[in-house]
Amino acid sequence: MLCTLVNLDMKYILSLIMFLCLHAVGQTTLNKSSHATTENKVLSLIDNLPDFKKADAYYTKKSGGKHLSTILINDKGNEDGHFYLIDIDEDMGDHYYTLYHFYIDNKTFEINYWDVEKDRKIPLSVWRKQKDYLRLD
Repeated sequence: MLCTLVNLDMKYILSLIMFLCLHAVGQTTLNKSSHATTENKVLSLIDNLPDFKKADAYYTKKSGGKHLSTILINDKGNEDGHFYLIDIDEDMGDHYYTLYHFYIDNKTFEINYWDVEKDRKIPLSVWRKQKDYLRLD
């Protein structure tokens, strides 16, 4: 009887361990999926900006269709990961040339232009009022 009781306890313990492991794997998958969804949303926001579309069309036309823009998530914010720094780069073949920087709050999804020279964010409405803000030749 003692042997049967030990086997029953071991089965219960193993079942509990398996349940906890499967639960942990499910949580990890869910978190990664949620993170990927947020990054996809951030990339989509930039890709759909009229400013990005205008600049991309300009450079594509200027290069005879050889221009390739890339949107890179350069940094996931500060310690709490509250924002993303996004670079819009032109692929020059052997190197990338950064055209624009954006700062996106990953909770509100508010987009700001990131002025790297002054190390500050600028609301898009203010950035767009600057003369030649897209720096198109």
